[in-house]
Order: sequence, then C-alpha cells, then structure tokens
Amino acid sequence: MQPSSASLTATQGVSYRAGRQRTLILVAALLALVALGLAGNVVGSLHRMVRGVQQQGATPPAAARHLAALLERSAMPPALKGAPIERDPLTAARELRQAIADVIAHFADYRVTTVDADLRGLERAIERWSQAAGALATLLASDRADPRATARATLGLRMAGAELAGAVELRHRIDQLLAPQPWAPADHGIHIDTAVVVAGGALVIVVIATIGLLVGGLYFLRVSRRSEDAARHAGRRDALTQLPNRRALEADLHRLLEQRSQGLLALVKLERFTRVVHVYGPVFADRALVAAARRIATDLASLHGDDVQMYRLEGTMFALVLPELSRDRAQALLHTVVRGFNAPLCLDDHDIFLDLRVGLVEYPDAAASADMLVSSAETALRVARDDGAMPVRLFDPEMRASLQRRTELEEGLQRACADGSLSLHFHPQIEIATGRLAGLESLLRWQHPRLGSVSPAEFIPIAEETGAINDIGRWVLISACEQLANWRRIGHPDLRMSVNVSPLQLASGELPDLVADVLRASGLPPDSLELEITEGFSLNDMDLMSSGLHALKAVGVRLAIDDFGTGYSSLSYLRLLPVDVLKIDRSFVRELQRDAKRYDLVRIVVELGHALGHEVVAEGIEMADELRALQWLGCDLAQGYLTCRPMPAEALTPLLGRANWLPEGILPTSVVRPRTRPGRSFQGQSRLRDLTEAPLTAPQRVPRASVEADNGGTDSFS
Repeated sequence: MQPSSASLTATQGVSYRAGRQRTLILVAALLALVALGLAGNVVGSLHRMVRGVQQQGATPPAAARHLAALLERSAMPPALKGAPIERDPLTAARELRQAIADVIAHFADYRVTTVDADLRGLERAIERWSQAAGALATLLASDRADPRATARATLGLRMAGAELAGAVELRHRIDQLLAPQPWAPADHGIHIDTAVVVAGGALVIVVIATIGLLVGGLYFLRVSRRSEDAARHAGRRDALTQLPNRRALEADLHRLLEQRSQGLLALVKLERFTRVVHVYGPVFADRALVAAARRIATDLASLHGDDVQMYRLEGTMFALVLPELSRDRAQALLHTVVRGFNAPLCLDDHDIFLDLRVGLVEYPDAAASADMLVSSAETALRVARDDGAMPVRLFDPEMRASLQRRTELEEGLQRACADGSLSLHFHPQIEIATGRLAGLESLLRWQHPRLGSVSPAEFIPIAEETGAINDIGRWVLISACEQLANWRRIGHPDLRMSVNVSPLQLASGELPDLVADVLRASGLPPDSLELEITEGFSLNDMDLMSSGLHALKAVGVRLAIDDFGTGYSSLSYLRLLPVDVLKIDRSFVRELQRDAKRYDLVRIVVELGHALGHEVVAEGIEMADELRALQWLGCDLAQGYLTCRPMPAEALTPLLGRANWLPEGILPTSVVRPRTRPGRSFQGQSRLRDLTEAPLTAPQRVPRASVEADNGGTDSFS
C-alpha cells in the first residue's frame, strides 16, 4: 500500500531537509577535526623549523641571498624577452638550460642553510618550473618548431615562473618570521617561545570553535529529529480531508491483525463524482468531497458511535474499520449509509447527487496480511460497482477466483491468435424452399491451454474490453475465407460464408480495407462473403454505423443484421442502411407454433423483410414444428440444431455434397405455401396489402411433429 501523494510529498520534503541538515552538521564536524589536525601540524612544523635554525646557526641573510638567486634565475632569460620571432631560438634554449642548472644549484645551497625546514612546496615549484623550461628549450632547439606550440610552452614557463616566485616569496616570509633580530643566538629563545605561544593560542581557539560547532550540531540534530517526527505524523493525514491516509490504515491493520481482533474492513467508493469535477471545477469538487466524507462520518457516528475509524485512500475512495461488528450488523449499517446519499449534498445552492458502492471483508480470517485484506475489499468493491442492484457486497473467495479467471482469460487472449488455441466451427444455413445448403456461418471457439473450452459469450466481451478483438476478428475473417475458398475449389462453388463482426472492428474504420485485402488474397468473389452486425449497435451511433456499412457495401460483400428484433428496431435504419439479410433471433422462433403473438411477430418481420428486398434467416431452430411454421410464413433460410450442429471443417466437408438438408418428414416449401423470393420482381403495394389481410389460422393448426433435439442452442462470434 502506498501513501497519498500529498502526504508523501510533505513527508519527503521534511525528511529531505532534516537529512540535509544532518549532512551539513557532519561535514562541518569533519572540517573542524581537519582544521584541528592542520593547526597541530602547523605548530609542530614551526617548532621544528625554529629549532633547526637555532641548532644550525645559519644566518638568515645567507638564506635570503639564495632565495633571491632562485628568483632571479627563474625569470625569463634575456633571449626570450620581447617578441620571440626576433630572438635566436638556439640561444634561448641554451640560456634556459643554464638557468635550470643555476636554479637547481642555488636550491641545493639554500637547503644546506635551512636544515629541517619544510621545503616541499618550494621543491615542487622548482620541479614544475624546470620541467616547463626544459620542454621549451627542447622545442626551441628543434629544427621544425611550431609557433603555436612554442607560444603555449612559453606561456607554461611564465605560469611556472609565477608559481615559483610565489613559493620563493612565501619561503622568504617564513624565514623572516623565524629569524631572530638582530640575528643574535642569545635572542633565539625569546622568539621561539613567542611562536610557540602564538601557535598554542591558535590551537586553543580552533579547539574551542570545534567544540562549539559540535554542540551546535547536536542541538540542530535534535531539532531536525523533532521536525521529522512531526512530518511523519503529518504524513499519516490526508491534506484535504484531514482523515488518516493509506499509510495510517496499513499501520492500523497490521496492529489489528497482530492482535487477532475481530471486525470488518470496508472500502467505500463515491460514484458519479467525475461529473462534479467537469461541471463545477476542481475547487468545488474538493469541497464536495470533504462534505461527502463528513456526511459518511456523521452517519456512522450517529448509527454506531465513535468506534468506526475512517480513512481516505485516494481520489473518491475511503476506508472504514468496523471493529467488533458482526457481518449482518455491518451490512445493515452500511446499507443505511448508502441510502443516506439518496438525499443530495447541498453546496452553494447546488444539489449534488452521488452514489456509494461498498466492498466488505472480515478480518482476521479473510487475509493474513494488510495488503491481502485491502485487496480482498477491493475485489468486493469491484463486484459491487459492476452490480448496480447490490451496492454493498461482502467478499467471497469465489470473487477472487472469478477475478483470477478473468485475468487469466485476458492474458490468454493476447496470445490466442499465435498459440493455435482458436478454431472455427461452421453452422450450415439451409434454404427452406429446396432443402439445399445455401451457406455457412463461422463460429469462433477457444480452447484455453489450462481452463479448457471457453464460451464466446464469456471471452468475446473481454476481448472487446482489452482491445484483443481486432486481432481475433482479423484471424477469424482470414481463416473463414481461406476455408470457403478451399471448399469452392473442391466442387462447391455456390457456398457463402457468414462471419460475425464486432462493433469495435466496424468503429475502427479499418474493416473495409481488411475485407478487400482478404478477398483479394483468397480469390473469393465479394458476394460470397456475408458480414453479420448485431442490431443493437446500429442505434448507438447511426452515423458511424451507416458510414461503415456503406464502405463495406462498396467492397461488394453482403451485410446482415444479426439478432433482429432484440434491440429497439427502427424502420428508418432498415431503409437507410445497405442491408441484405435479416436474421430473426432465437427468442422469437422458440415455440413459434404455440404462441399466437410470437407467430404474428415473426410473420410481420418476414413480410417486412421481403417487402424491403431482404433475405430472412431464422436462427436457433430446434423443433420440427418450428421449421414447418417458418415454411408456412415464407422464411428463406433456416439455421439450427434441427438441421445440423456446428462442426469443424474436417467433419463438415464430407457432408457438403448432401442434396437435401431438411430433416426427415419436412416437405419443401413449394408444397406447403408458394411465396415470393427476395430479389425477384414483385408488386410492392400488393405485398404491403398482404400485411393488412386477415392472419392465418391459429398456429396450432400448423402440422407438428415431435423431434428429439439438443437444446444447447447456438452461439456466435458476437
């Protein structure tokens, strides 16, 4: 579990500042210790230097002369003064080498006169000057000296000379400090004692400053710890509602689980709140959120006292810890809180209507950790949000199993097209007038590697939600067309293939190009492919539906409205959309011969479809009496378990040569009732007048036959 962003930011800011203060204090203490060590080292060096002068009896004027000679020899040789182009390079190189030898000789003389002195700085400066002078001398002595390189070497020598001059000046000042006046051996003790006293005083000052710095550092460290504790406490509060946040909930749940306390955890979600943000703005929405949290807390306090602890997790989600409550009592309590939101929140003369959804889980038995407890409550909350009739849901292990199954299906669908787990079954469509096979509908099947066979009614909605439907639909279209092309090549040139199309495929705008490419690759004529679209989608977005279908019709394929009659059927879209086929849903065909109203509805749909020039297909026929009634009503095609069950291609191929697919005892339509076929010329007015004529005799007069059939029903891609 993660803390809210506001509390996390505040805690991190204070922790960062406290950590920075501690780092600064530590660095200052280290610097003080280093200064203390350096001070001691300086005192020791001064003491050794003075003692060396005193012991050797060297005269400072002699040392000063040697230093002056060093400085004079390190200056720029005469041959290099002025513009280098006007001087002789060989002469300058010779003078530089001589200057190097003189500097080294004078430094050796100076070392003899200043025994035990710290000459490391001066020695390093002489070494760097000698290297720069030697490099310049070598460059000047070469035959092909580059002017730019010579200029760089000259500049380097000047910089080294300046450094050496500084070292000589520093050494000279040190000698002056250490030299007794007027350089009498009897005065050495006085000057030595004075230097030692000064150095000791400096050391005492450094020690006092170090102690003060350490004491101040300890004080600031204590203050920073207090600030950090305060920030940690503030980090357990939500900045907007001032309720404990997710971090506080985690700590409290850990404590309750360790104590094996009994109770329930509830996650409460405010629904319809996004609309408030969009309409009134984020500032008003924050106030509304605070008011909603206050109403929940007030209702809980009035119903159950102050034992209930409320937390804000993130967004519009809150948590409630209900200690020592029974399951029934907690559910009744939360149902009352939910009903309280039937009344609007009144804020600035605005009435805000919100809904609550609650997920409940019992502790400690439902989970072994705080994370699992919150996860279980979130699962119950998700079920409550999906089920509008039950706003309060108690966690059940089956909910987690269902969620895990869905997650596994989502993951499997991403790989289904590649791992070979998808397959197609084909359901014959029989021409009722002749009994011949008119076409087949491709039905998608999925054999999950672990879960086994999964119904399309379960996995197709998941595929549409996750976006996998586009890849699956492409696979179905390609596979169905390849199979149809194969059947047409082996002697069945009149077969048609019907493929279900997801509304998301149609909405993507890529379907017409895909269909054209597949037809071109398979070599099929466009009118051999029929695409089925569910009727309910056409009413959601008529413009999108119309443009998509007209684009498909331009390719030349046949279009069918599937499940006709189950949605809010509109005669206007039947007139506007380029539809070729109407498929009557199974719910209208079931027990057609026993229900007079259902019989009249199917008759009207058949007559209407024919009047508009559409072919009419009846789905889900399982009884012989249903097929006879459809014959009498003039339906064109029949599809159902009565004629043939869906089969894979290898099982269906040997049956394709069958001449009559009507079940035994069913006569062709021509001997039952003549009718007008769609696409043929007929008098539209007379056809419409037939709709107003007296209906046929009661359906029970239609001959009936008892047929054993599988009542499993059919399912399709969509």
